[in-house]
Amino acid sequence: MYPQSHKTVNLGKIKYLTMMKISELLIKQGAIIFGGFVRDQYIHTHYADAFYRDARDKKQYDDEDYHPETRHRLLIPKDIDVFIKGTEEDVQKIYSSLESQGFDVIVKRLKRIYNRFEHIGHQKVTIHKQILGLPGVKIDLDVLFTLDLHSKDLIYGATV
Repeated sequence: MYPQSHKTVNLGKIKYLTMMKISELLIKQGAIIFGGFVRDQYIHTHYADAFYRDARDKKQYDDEDYHPETRHRLLIPKDIDVFIKGTEEDVQKIYSSLESQGFDVIVKRLKRIYNRFEHIGHQKVTIHKQILGLPGVKIDLDVLFTLDLHSKDLIYGATV
């Protein structure tokens, strides 16, 4: 019989690390990350640094009841808001670069919802990463991009 070893896996940590990798890849492609992801990242980093500086038992990082004054170290952003300067074709190139890194990119095309900014396109995107032996991690993106104004299809695209 083969010995079995079991480890507890923190899916929140996996989601957080996956979000960080996706944001890094997006920034390398020239995308601009904004909104709640940036705010939550600052909060997370501040309290994680405080935990590692002040807590006695670093192995208790995932226990929100341990060192409760730094519990915001466990904050995970809800989604990633991203602006991509370029047309929908440029956005697709960025999605392809994510796919080349092993991510599945699922796009829902939306109508233009920013009425005051008629030249801005909007997509809701889910990025999925399957890691062997673990439940899949899904990351939501809100993607804004400039529209090719010569294409009515892009301006009046399909509904959700």
